[in-house]
Amino acid sequence: METPRKRSRRTQGRQPLMEPPGKQPLQEPQGEASPPEGSDLKPAPGTHILHVGHLNPQFSVPVLTCLLRDTLERLGLPVAREHVEVVRRPRKAYALVQVTAHEDTLASLPRCLQTALEEHRIPKELAARGKELVLGDGRGPSSCREVRDQEEDSGPSPRPNPRPTHSTPVRVPQRSRGQPGGTRSDSAIVHQEILGQERLFQGAFLGNETRGVEFKRGSGEYLSLAFKHHLRRYACAFLNSEGGSLLVGVEDSGLVQGVPCGHRDEDRVRLLVDSILQGFQPQVFPDAYSLSFIPVVSASAPSTPLKVIRLSVHAPGAQAEPQLYETDQGEVFLRRDGSIQGPLSGHAIQEWCRQKWAAELRKLEQRLQVLTAEKEQLQQQLQQRAPVSCTCCVL
Repeated sequence: METPRKRSRRTQGRQPLMEPPGKQPLQEPQGEASPPEGSDLKPAPGTHILHVGHLNPQFSVPVLTCLLRDTLERLGLPVAREHVEVVRRPRKAYALVQVTAHEDTLASLPRCLQTALEEHRIPKELAARGKELVLGDGRGPSSCREVRDQEEDSGPSPRPNPRPTHSTPVRVPQRSRGQPGGTRSDSAIVHQEILGQERLFQGAFLGNETRGVEFKRGSGEYLSLAFKHHLRRYACAFLNSEGGSLLVGVEDSGLVQGVPCGHRDEDRVRLLVDSILQGFQPQVFPDAYSLSFIPVVSASAPSTPLKVIRLSVHAPGAQAEPQLYETDQGEVFLRRDGSIQGPLSGHAIQEWCRQKWAAELRKLEQRLQVLTAEKEQLQQQLQQRAPVSCTCCVL
């Protein structure tokens, strides 16, 4: 008689034969058990391919890459340059970006993008004219269909290699070291200098004018007519104050526009600045100022390159006596609360010298008080440390 225990053992011995050959019986992994309810543990962020459509094809690939990275960073999704692949056609452009984020973060990107556009935190030139940026899953059917439409509208593309290849995930080609790495928008002024290195984007906001920063639009015949007068006024005023910068090609509101400035124009501006500043009294040495021409990236293609001309005048160092600089025409200017005062009259110059001397005298008096207090403190310490000798020497 067969017992139930023997029947169960025989049944267990026949169970592996029920599985198809070459496959192991499925077992539920213990390490992937669902977390208990009420647990605060969040799943780790995954890697996704983000599709960005309706990019402006008038920009080059490096410029689009830089603008796109800045945009995603402002949306709270920073990405590396090597994870951005921009495909640019004659009439359309799009990008595939490899991001590491949670699902809820990707789902909220369109809403964050709309909010950033309304707050003007994203340059409107990034999108094609008359269109808005489109964010979607790079592996989804809708994005693939849009990419296919863009490629069909842009004309025939080179035939792919007919040899069969294995399907691999999207990989962005590595850039060589000699290849230009693109540009970055300089969009803030800190300590009277522009953050960034190379370029400005047309329409970018640089901030507001301050006591040490002055903006000039520079349209029309500004460089040949009015620039030399402003150069004298602001350079003299900055030398007689704490220094500052004059930026030509920026509106008073702080928006970058640029001025047409080719290589010949740069040479003429350099010669003009050197010749005028060399006539100042006392003498202005070359290390007291710097002149730079910052390229401006524009959505259009102007015949003459656009530049922002920046003249930075450094604050004069400590001197034995106060000095008042005057221009090559014998005029004196001062910078006061964002405006230029001058040319000063003889009485105003005397008043300035009196105030400067009074300020220097106050500094010397304060320094004298500090040194006197230190001297008295040292004398007290020496008296406390001096030992009292009680030994008598009898010869």
